[in-house]
Amino acid sequence: MTSPVDWHALLRPHIEGRRWLVAMDVLATTTSTVALLHDLGAESCFALGGSAGSGPAPAPELAESHSLGASGPDMMGAIRAAEAALRDLPAELQDRIDAWDPDGSARVISTIFSSGRPIAGRRILGARPASWQALEDKTTIDALWEQLGVPHSKSALFAPNTLSSLSDLTHLDEGHGWVLSGDSRDGFNGGASYVRRVRSPSDLATARAFFEPRCDRVRVMPFLEGIPCSIHGMVFPETVLAFRPVEMLVLRHTEAPTFQYVGAASFWTAPPAAVESMRRLARQVGAALRDRVGYRGVFTIDGVLTSDGFRPTELNPRFGAAIGSLCRGLVDLPFTRLNDFVVEGHPLPFPPEALEQQVMEGSATRRSGSCHTVVTTPYTEDKVLPIRLLGKRFRRCESDDADATLVLGPSPAGCHLFLRIKPDRIPVGPPFGPLAVSGLDVAREVWGLDLPQVEAAREAH
Repeated sequence: MTSPVDWHALLRPHIEGRRWLVAMDVLATTTSTVALLHDLGAESCFALGGSAGSGPAPAPELAESHSLGASGPDMMGAIRAAEAALRDLPAELQDRIDAWDPDGSARVISTIFSSGRPIAGRRILGARPASWQALEDKTTIDALWEQLGVPHSKSALFAPNTLSSLSDLTHLDEGHGWVLSGDSRDGFNGGASYVRRVRSPSDLATARAFFEPRCDRVRVMPFLEGIPCSIHGMVFPETVLAFRPVEMLVLRHTEAPTFQYVGAASFWTAPPAAVESMRRLARQVGAALRDRVGYRGVFTIDGVLTSDGFRPTELNPRFGAAIGSLCRGLVDLPFTRLNDFVVEGHPLPFPPEALEQQVMEGSATRRSGSCHTVVTTPYTEDKVLPIRLLGKRFRRCESDDADATLVLGPSPAGCHLFLRIKPDRIPVGPPFGPLAVSGLDVAREVWGLDLPQVEAAREAH
């Protein structure tokens, strides 16, 4: 048993007495970071958001805040619009930042998927080298699995304009069709936005039309039945930590060959043998990343837990959003900021095994989940709806004694729908995906939202 670590005391010397520019795609997401920096003794903060988003901006006494009004047609479009807006600030806003930080010494805290380029002329804390970011390309990662001897599904690469016939893909079919993933030619893509399912000639034609203007290469692999999940690791100079698998809420559209990523949840309990196998994989891959590209910090391996075991589909060389489901109950662990300094190579005086132990123990007793999606219908005011779990489905309820709450608010791509869960009301063990679908169904029925019909992944047996 390792001794408890005071993580805030560990970070304070690196935060206090400095100015911090917090620049995110959505201003509302800067609020908790600004509050943490203030608690750790920051001299002052300045907050920027590509858009305002849903929720409060930082308190005026803690930070000057600005929304840049960026918007996009969907999640990825909004993220890229925000990134572009943060790289090209209006002259008046740049002048305000320069007046606030006249010597240019402020450091920037940005999103987990940031390209790492400076914002307002200030360097981003924990910026990832290009060699690390390149590993996120879904069309190249299979080479690493091959080199490391990691069990994975067969795949092939195609130029989008050569995807002309299903007969070209038959050698990759395992009975459920195919999944196509586009490359990262135009930068980061995530949330299943560049992933398509193909089961018919029309699906293939639709996928080809999508990928041709956006990608140079497309990876084709068999569709894998099972639970989409992620295993997180963290690389240190002397060791690699491995945490617990997290269910990825990747839903399947029933009327279109697309997927809908709506978050992650830790209520699902993977079989013990699968957990240990996935943790060994994380340690193996983390050690290889350290040896090959000098990697440091958190990474995630996403894939599917099939009847034949876990099959990886992508590597995210960054702090993954799903790790929030592991650590949401660990209020004394500022994991994201801790990771920033590990990525920077700062020698933080703590035993890595203490971090692994705290996350493993805390995530076993404090389960959580985050479910959200963008809706194209515009809304300007928040709406709130309490819901209760009756049997295996959520239902609208009038009582304050709700198991979860649906919240609808403005978004740069229309509006944002959140399913906010009371973790102690959700059963531990089964996948959470069916409950996520149920929550979306209630929102569609009550508010008349233009949400597609979706279904959850099924456990493979």
